Amino acid sequence: MRLIGHIWRANARFDEARAAYAEAIDLARHEGLAAAEAKALANLAQTACWSGEVDAVADAATRARDLLDLVPNPVELVKIRSAEAVAYAVAGDAGAAVEAVGGSRRLADGIGYRGGHNLADVAQILIGVLGGDHDGVRSTRAELDARTRRSGGNTYWVPIVTSWIEGVPQATEHDPRVEWIDGAAVSLGRWAEVATRR
Repeated sequence: MRLIGHIWRANARFDEARAAYAEAIDLARHEGLAAAEAKALANLAQTACWSGEVDAVADAATRARDLLDLVPNPVELVKIRSAEAVAYAVAGDAGAAVEAVGGSRRLADGIGYRGGHNLADVAQILIGVLGGDHDGVRSTRAELDARTRRSGGNTYWVPIVTSWIEGVPQATEHDPRVEWIDGAAVSLGRWAEVATRR
């Protein structure tokens, strides 16, 4: 169920992603799988954040952290902190968003999780776009692009942030290898709306 949620979330189909993660949470809880429940809760926070739902993210994050105290997984803590950064940015609390990005980077560095910087970059770019820092976001996007090309993972983030920086037409041309559920223009169009919600 989590994998299905990931696919929906990557395509900005947030309602479907939430439903998949809620099912994964219920299933994990029923089976007594604390680690799986913590991961699904972190994924739920990563979904709610794009709507700026600070309270919903905080609730999922608190529940996930409680479980992660029992079954430690520092990667999930990085994901949660990055989700908090995004939620604050979309909600208009730039100070808290910047602090959360810094926290996410420190957590990622502390465990040697390079992918954690991808998540922090995305949040930082969103903060910059919402704050009008055009030069800064392009620089961070270049770092994100280089890192994802080296690792070969999560290449969809660069077209997503490009939709915020330069618009959907430019974003659709960036990486034709990404297979969007509804086609690039539609999926990236939904992502572009994230940066215009305030």
